[in-house]
Amino acid sequence: MTMKAGIGVGMSIIILLRLGVVRAADGPASASLNASQIRGLVEKTEARVGEALPGGLRFDPLFAEFGDVFRSEAISFDSMSELDQRRHRGYEAQFNLGVRNREAGAYDAAARDFITLLEKFPPEEYRKKTMLQLALIAELQTDWPKAQQIYRHFKSLWQDDPNVPLVSLRLAEIYREMGADELALSDFHTLILSTVRSTDVKGKYFPVYERIVLKAKIEIANTHFQRGDYANAARYFNMLLRDETLDGDYNRANVPIVRHRLCECYSMLPDRSGELDGQVEAFLKEHAGHELEADVRYLAVQSCQKRQKTAEALEHMQKILELQSESEQASAESRIRWKLRVGLEVAAQMFQSANYRAALEIYRTLLKYNDSSEDELFIWYQIGVISERLGQYDNASEVYQKIKDQLASSDSISKGPPVDLIDEMTDWRVGLLDWYRKKQLVLEGMKEDNASGSEASND
Repeated sequence: MTMKAGIGVGMSIIILLRLGVVRAADGPASASLNASQIRGLVEKTEARVGEALPGGLRFDPLFAEFGDVFRSEAISFDSMSELDQRRHRGYEAQFNLGVRNREAGAYDAAARDFITLLEKFPPEEYRKKTMLQLALIAELQTDWPKAQQIYRHFKSLWQDDPNVPLVSLRLAEIYREMGADELALSDFHTLILSTVRSTDVKGKYFPVYERIVLKAKIEIANTHFQRGDYANAARYFNMLLRDETLDGDYNRANVPIVRHRLCECYSMLPDRSGELDGQVEAFLKEHAGHELEADVRYLAVQSCQKRQKTAEALEHMQKILELQSESEQASAESRIRWKLRVGLEVAAQMFQSANYRAALEIYRTLLKYNDSSEDELFIWYQIGVISERLGQYDNASEVYQKIKDQLASSDSISKGPPVDLIDEMTDWRVGLLDWYRKKQLVLEGMKEDNASGSEASND
């Protein structure tokens, strides 16, 4: 390389350094920066990006005529547009790397990637979405204080950004996660008022803002429900059902969810059982086949049992066991387990209230839904006990014998405390039935002897 070319290379590096194209190493990025440090980094980036190019580096095109300086084969210059394109490709690659790590669950690595991007002084569009990614990572790590600080910094830096309503919504939900219910409620109400008054509401962001407001209203009701204020929660859910925004195609999907929540509120208020019946009826009429139908019917079962409405409770229970929804097909195993658990719970309540026939009907239906030999043994045992209570001793003996045969012949039944207990209790009940039968024979013999003695004395 000639001396002249060497000088040219040195000049080009200095120029690129001054322009920010080449940077000295800043050291490894840390994923442990707190929210205030992240804000400081963003503000530093804001100032750096706003700097004008030094006047001494604004070369006049005239100097391009000096070929010995600018046209050496050893050096070349990129136009500013080409440099900007390369920078943007680098920013995008760094951002996408962080997203991939976040999606893979490598949260610390993702945070380092995003902080590294901020340290490169990217344009505003990258600073915004990088801060939101860092806030999301803090949420995924349940670091609520850090998440809310980053969201608050975002709002203070870009108050007019269209994402601010969504950021405000997340902030309110985070306050609720932190146990600050009053602050969350205040922020939800403030979000609704500020969004409605926004000049962009009637523009291109209207569908999004409408859904944000609806979401905030739902979360206000949910917050009251989660804190145990069921009366106020019911009031807000009722207001939502009368809200005109629920009539839209997208928002209409929230109606069954809101009505289900309202049923839950009424189920917790003993003096509102009549309103619960009305909402259950409306849900079954308007949203038949919805994935929440089984839950709504279960609330009805619980309410009917408390009011001694056995027939209605049994009807709802049978419907629950017959339901086959699209969501159940997607997760059949979990839904069957749910049906079995609810059925066993309701049958046990029927048994405790001495409603043996209703309990027997549920247990017999549950035999179709058990997914393990242990569950089947327990259900058969309960059927045997109920048969005894109904005076059907022969049927009870057959059931107990079925259990003993199944235990003796099946290798799929895993031995353990639950199965061993059923085995022991079955033996005990079989012995009890044998004793009862012998006692009955003795009593019948005594009656016959007494009858024969009475006839002889009369003669």
